[in-house]
Amino acid sequence: QTYYENMAKKYKDSLIILSENAIPAYRQYQSDYFDDLEKLANENNNAMLVGSLSNADDKVLNSSIILGKGRGTYNKHHLVPFGEYFPIKFFGYVDSAGLSNFDAGDKIQPIMSAFGSPLANFICYEVGYPEQVRDQLQGESIISVISDDSWFGDSIARDQQLQISQVRAIENDRYVLTTTSNGVTSVIKPNGEIEK
Repeated sequence: QTYYENMAKKYKDSLIILSENAIPAYRQYQSDYFDDLEKLANENNNAMLVGSLSNADDKVLNSSIILGKGRGTYNKHHLVPFGEYFPIKFFGYVDSAGLSNFDAGDKIQPIMSAFGSPLANFICYEVGYPEQVRDQLQGESIISVISDDSWFGDSIARDQQLQISQVRAIENDRYVLTTTSNGVTSVIKPNGEIEK
């Protein structure tokens, strides 16, 4: 946790994007920590997008929030079967074993913003669904994709996810910012080329 606080202090006038589940705890139970991050982000004129878990209205959500010079939350809509939810309950086994069983966020959600500019955030492989990206963009938006790629192992999935993000940039003529825990973090130009 100190690492993120140091990051919020180190950079100024910046958009800082942390990966999916950067803080692997329910935001509502870590309110003091999120308040501290918010304060640091504001002091340094930063907008900080943070991936975390959320627990609201008896729902467990894979979500993100912007702190500091931005606003908005996003709850993952397109969940991974058998990874984030079980499509079949197996006679109560899922609940009794404590396996992941997230709830899906709405298909279209209020757009996030950073420094007054719209930002459409997606979590992990949601960027693989062109219609969802188009619908959530809601006009002029930068696309942000956060992901925890640790479970991909040594597979080609990291490179594949980057290529999918490049296609979304071209299709929508938008910048795409990808941030991963240990995959490929990049700035992709609207023509699909990797800028950095």
